[in-house]
Amino acid sequence: MGSRLVLILDDLLWVLTDSQLKAALHFLDSLTGLVQKATELTRIKKAARKLEVVLIVFHFTDYLMRSVNYLLAILLCVFWS
Repeated sequence: MGSRLVLILDDLLWVLTDSQLKAALHFLDSLTGLVQKATELTRIKKAARKLEVVLIVFHFTDYLMRSVNYLLAILLCVFWS
């Protein structure tokens, strides 16, 4: 999911003082920082979810392997005795 912020400045009356223009640029700069932080947090959360899935699969595979080894040990005891 993504979004884009587009400013269309054609219809604006260009009657801004220097301080208003500086304030607008500062506001846009702060928005950019917030969007970058939000993007980074989203990346971190996605990576954590992927890691959780990998760990779940690893533990399930480990459980299956231990179960198979246990069953093989039982079968060997049955057939070798």
